[in-house]
Amino acid sequence: MKQTIQYIKNATIFIAQKQTKMIHGKQTVIEKATWTWCLISIEGLLHFITARHVLYDTKTWMWRKNMRLLYNTSNRKKKYNSIDLEKQINEWIFTPLIRNKHKDIIICPIQHIWEDIQTNIIDIGQNHIKESQMFETNDLIYCSYHPWVTEISKDLRIDPVIRKWMLSRINDGTIYMDWFTFPGNSGSAVYMKPTETKTWWEFVGIISGYIPYRDIATSNQTGNTRVIFEENTGLTIVYTMKYINAMLQSKTMKQSLQKIKKHLAKHA
Repeated sequence: MKQTIQYIKNATIFIAQKQTKMIHGKQTVIEKATWTWCLISIEGLLHFITARHVLYDTKTWMWRKNMRLLYNTSNRKKKYNSIDLEKQINEWIFTPLIRNKHKDIIICPIQHIWEDIQTNIIDIGQNHIKESQMFETNDLIYCSYHPWVTEISKDLRIDPVIRKWMLSRINDGTIYMDWFTFPGNSGSAVYMKPTETKTWWEFVGIISGYIPYRDIATSNQTGNTRVIFEENTGLTIVYTMKYINAMLQSKTMKQSLQKIKKHLAKHA
């Protein structure tokens, strides 16, 4: 079971944004981890899967700028690396379902596997669990960047946090998890919790975010909204393989896979 936990930890990649801060009186550019991605294999081709709002500002629906990928490497001197995300994207995948702004998930291919990468790849086609095989009170885990927790370990490796939840409700293409999630957890992969008798991981889905509770204060005189208080309900939305499979089987995805395979064959 320990090997399984280590495997899914090594399949986690952080998304960072470049920020400029004053350090010792000098403007210094730093890379601060902000979100989580997972590497998956689709017909032998490498893709990222994450929550859509990780890549797009939910207010403007514009592409977020200055984004970097942080991943573990095989280099003994530089144990993790950082690369420009925009330069690695081969083609965005959009299906009719994804174009709906209420569907918070996205899959995109990348150009190549970096030579120094030391990150595991999740084969969701072979190792996943269907909604029909799950039931309420199942134990699940997720592996993620977590805000206010150091994302780089003492030995200079990407070091995600593992947390355990309980399945609260099964919907059509999503599930609700009974646990608090926070900004930074979005896009994390969720798995069935390994046990002593079932030690291998099973992919469940991708975290979208927590379900908020809003309390609205209005003016007694005008009836207008004055203040909106928002709290975390402790329930989290996860997109399951039912919805992800609909994306994978879409015409747009199949066309993209064919295009990438032709490109790879041409440049082989």
